[in-house]
Amino acid sequence: HCGETILDDEEVNDYGFVVKFYCTVPSNNNNSNDGDNVASSSSPRLEFICREPSCGVLLGNETKAQKVEDGAMDPFFFEEGYTLAGKTGWQVWPGSRLLVECLTFPQPDFDSDRLQQIQNLIFSGKSRVLELGAGVGMVGTSLANSGAQVLLTDLPTLTDNSLIPNLQGNEERNVRVSEEECSSPPSWMTNHKNNNDDETVVRIGKGWAGAVAVDWTRPLQEQLTDDQQDVDIIVSSDCVWLVSMLNGLLNIVETIFKNKSKRSSPRLVISFQRRDCEGDMFTTVDRILSEIKARNWNIECLAWCLVPTAINEADENNGDNDTKEVFVFEVSP
Repeated sequence: HCGETILDDEEVNDYGFVVKFYCTVPSNNNNSNDGDNVASSSSPRLEFICREPSCGVLLGNETKAQKVEDGAMDPFFFEEGYTLAGKTGWQVWPGSRLLVECLTFPQPDFDSDRLQQIQNLIFSGKSRVLELGAGVGMVGTSLANSGAQVLLTDLPTLTDNSLIPNLQGNEERNVRVSEEECSSPPSWMTNHKNNNDDETVVRIGKGWAGAVAVDWTRPLQEQLTDDQQDVDIIVSSDCVWLVSMLNGLLNIVETIFKNKSKRSSPRLVISFQRRDCEGDMFTTVDRILSEIKARNWNIECLAWCLVPTAINEADENNGDNDTKEVFVFEVSP
């Protein structure tokens, strides 16, 4: 169950974060793959402060927020490394919801054997997860709540102003472990290259979550330690709608796949929405799959769903009831 509200005036900060998006978490604290992980509007929930309402994420019976446009300039527009593509990271997109649902809410009667294996790895409490393009942090925080050790990454502006504040807010709201379980953060998650110390790695539910800045246009070795590249799962949602973003993401993933010090064989779990826009700048489903196969990687569809294309109330009132697919794929070397 998800929803969002407009923040009260006293809650709005100087950077225009005006929306609170929330998602409930599984009610089964054992996080086992037995089909009992259900959620309702009264379940515990994670909350994320956003600059924009979600787009195509909420169902008809879920609370939607309508932002009033004020015409103000993006306060981060002139920050180094910030891009118009990065601007989409301030809100929640359909791929994030589908990724959270299929990885943390098992449906044994429908999920493939491979998807169930990934779910069990996340629930084990031992999995290392690296999220690329984490945005407001919905996916990584949800995986940490289910037991994973998750390092969330995005551009410096998003990391400092969105990821870290949202992680800290959910730490205060959702810690459900005993004092004995609150040990020091996993050592692999701290990174002095990015000034990522113990204070930016927090306990979320049964797992851990930390945030560091990663720019896909720079060599990954300059930004993450070898230990931080040595992960079990890489996740990314709604980050490949531009060709430049697709190439940047796959280059980063390739670096991790080739990491000779790896303790396991990492896999990429990626979600994206069919857009198929015209123009050389934008990706299509065929383009995404072709670029992955061109690197001689294997790809398997784990889940998909239909989402509405209407992005606001005006579109709905004008009869825009079209839908498009959102996919979750696993990619392996």
